[in-house]
Amino acid sequence: APPPTASFSRGAVTMPQQRRIQIHVPPGMPIPADGIIFAECPDLMGLTVVFRTPESRAHNPDRLNLDRRKLETCPQLEGETQLRLLNYQNNQIRTISNLHNLPHLIFLDLYNNNVERIAHLEAVPALRVLMLGKNSISRIENLSCCPKLDVLDLHSNNISAIEGLSHLSELRVLNLAGNKIESATNLESLVALTELNLRRNKITRVRGLDMLPSLQRLFLSNNALPDFGSVECVFGVGRLVELALDGNPLVGDDPAAYRQAIVRRLRSVKHIDLRRVSEEERRGAELQERREENRRMEHARAQRAADAREYAIRAVQALWTKDIELQIQRAADRLAERAPSPSEGVDPDTEPVSQTAAAAAAAAT
Repeated sequence: APPPTASFSRGAVTMPQQRRIQIHVPPGMPIPADGIIFAECPDLMGLTVVFRTPESRAHNPDRLNLDRRKLETCPQLEGETQLRLLNYQNNQIRTISNLHNLPHLIFLDLYNNNVERIAHLEAVPALRVLMLGKNSISRIENLSCCPKLDVLDLHSNNISAIEGLSHLSELRVLNLAGNKIESATNLESLVALTELNLRRNKITRVRGLDMLPSLQRLFLSNNALPDFGSVECVFGVGRLVELALDGNPLVGDDPAAYRQAIVRRLRSVKHIDLRRVSEEERRGAELQERREENRRMEHARAQRAADAREYAIRAVQALWTKDIELQIQRAADRLAERAPSPSEGVDPDTEPVSQTAAAAAAAAT
């Protein structure tokens, strides 16, 4: 059936009966050039209703742009059952709402609003792209109702922990730049993730990224990563082609050495800090790697030689100890042979001298 339409006569406008909503268009109000009409619903105080002229809807049946409309709430969208892309950028919306009559929505953009909480998305289970950058969100939550999410943008919010993402097995792009995150963890379940942006946070350590088989682009610029040990898991990401770590203490005072260290440890990388890795850098890294390998081999040889010396010393000590014990035993035996028997006048009730004492005496002699 065709989408419901409304009469555009001045005064009260009655939507189709199944909607049971009456909206009021002020008399004399011209229809905007884009064909998007805002009206108040007297039956529901404060509810703004938006509908389009048939011509406007026919021109873009699957998308609606409500950018910069000074909206404080998400309006009720009438007759938009075929809508797939909805843009609410640059408004003052505080709460996500009124999505229940948009069953085919796959793209929702609320960039630069005042949204405080991720909520009320259960009405759009087919959602693929959710843009919530530059809002006031403090926690990642209530996304289990959107298992098909492909892109999630939460940059420039107040998020302090990475959480609530374990069920997003189809997520490919995650943007958490410009938040308050201190530890990059809890990402292991994002097996489809190809791009991760964590720029401009407070991150001091990164864990578990080597468990992401699809990760290709990673941005960690301008954090608080102290050394390469804090990002050790990054060098286990086999498909990583782009890495940004600039603006961290680990860069040190020698940018060339820093880049070379990355190239040596991450052979797949093609761009570091938005600069392409040159062939000269690769050759230098390979040369340095050979030098380090030679040093490691030399160290291993020296260690083996030291171990052999230690083994020889211990073997000699063992032989020496055994020889001393044998000599003591022989001396004790000789003393025992020289000791007088009871028939030679020794009191049989007198306790004989022990072999140990005799051996000690012989050793002293």
